[in-house]
Amino acid sequence: MTEDELKKIWAGNQDTVQLNLEQLAIELKHTMAVTERRIRSRDRREIAASCFGMVGFTAMLFYFPWPITKVACAIAIAWFGYVIYRLRRASRLREPDVSLPMRDQLQQRKAYLQTQAHLLHSALYWYVLPPFVMNVIFFAGIGDPSTWDSPVASVLPETLGSKIFILSCLAVFYGYLAWMNRKAAKTYYPPLIADLDRVAQGLQEDPGK
Repeated sequence: MTEDELKKIWAGNQDTVQLNLEQLAIELKHTMAVTERRIRSRDRREIAASCFGMVGFTAMLFYFPWPITKVACAIAIAWFGYVIYRLRRASRLREPDVSLPMRDQLQQRKAYLQTQAHLLHSALYWYVLPPFVMNVIFFAGIGDPSTWDSPVASVLPETLGSKIFILSCLAVFYGYLAWMNRKAAKTYYPPLIADLDRVAQGLQEDPGK
């Protein structure tokens, strides 16, 4: 398959599809488009949630009276900012350079998928552990709610047992998040990357160029 043939496929021209490799390129183009929509939707959702979280924890930073809890709120604000940074950084290779040969464009798409896979695979370290540690500090820093004249005080855990119970539930939830992200990284992206490699290997250099 020549570069011109692959360009026609990637541009949406499917009139001359004859080979299995060409069919693979067409299917891959569609799958990449679906994948990209999912990633964009995820990024918009996560960034919106992070912005909302930064506002919420900024309010709690000034509202809660306990110093250690204030430190936890500051950590949460910094973490939300880091989430936005990681997502934006991972999307830098989203659009391939169309001025490059198709082989190079495919390599850029591969690098983009590898970055997204690494983002999910490493979620335990940047997406799960930081907020869990923040929650541990937050609940550990809560003093006696009965001494705080606030309507929020009635919903805060008072005993060590209640704090441990809440943190245990959060640990299960965050562990599930880490497992789901790692599973997605291992099962969803490798087949796409393998298909990109197959198409790139089948792309022959045009002798006239």
